[in-house]
Amino acid sequence: MMAERPTGSHPYPLTSQQSAPGILPSQQQAQQMQQQLIPPAVKDINALNMNSQQHQERKAKLEDCLNHVTMQFRKLRVIHDKVVEITSQMEEPQEQQLIPIVGVDTEPVVPNTDVYRMTVEQHKEIVEQVRLKNQQLKEIIDQIRTIIWEINTMITMRKT
Repeated sequence: MMAERPTGSHPYPLTSQQSAPGILPSQQQAQQMQQQLIPPAVKDINALNMNSQQHQERKAKLEDCLNHVTMQFRKLRVIHDKVVEITSQMEEPQEQQLIPIVGVDTEPVVPNTDVYRMTVEQHKEIVEQVRLKNQQLKEIIDQIRTIIWEINTMITMRKT
């Protein structure tokens, strides 16, 4: 029995971090509820009525839990389809390129995209700004050291 997959707008978030880990506890809960549905041997008619009410409540809870598990699997299926769609457009490198071989120098792969170039330029600018700020801080620290040294010298000369 295959459930129909939702299409179009997605009423639930498409994150595998919420879907995949949520399936196991829901499935375990469904199994526990299913075990509780097995009726014990009943000797009293009043107990039978009470047990049938409890049985109906437990059955409703089990159905709700199974619907939740089904929805979790639907979410996971949508995420899987989206990942397959995105990764099918990617070019996979050969296995020999993925495994480093001792003694063979590999050339670093540098992407030649505008985004990469802009990022490199921004990185260089930020590194230069940090270097200048560090230089300014060094000069300020040296000036403070000199002032403290002069103050200590004056206090020492005053005492003698």
